[in-house]
Amino acid sequence: MWWFGSIFFLIIWVAIAFWPARVAARKGHSFFLYFLFSLVFFPAALIVAYMVRDRSGGSESGGGDELEREFELQRREAEMERDEPGPPPLA
Repeated sequence: MWWFGSIFFLIIWVAIAFWPARVAARKGHSFFLYFLFSLVFFPAALIVAYMVRDRSGGSESGGGDELEREFELQRREAEMERDEPGPPPLA
């Protein structure tokens, strides 16, 4: 029954290899290449997948630049509203 344990281990190994590949794919990198990388050396693939730069342009993985631009836009809008003269006083 050693073959049952081997098959189970192989299934788990391949299933876990999808993790770094999925992370890299969300960041705009090749799913297939990261999948192969994680099959060979899972710990390094996982670290690299989380550390590579996001090429997709989305903020799903925490795009800090986009958040900074949004914050700056909101700050400028608040300043403009504060600097605009209010309605004239009622007599």
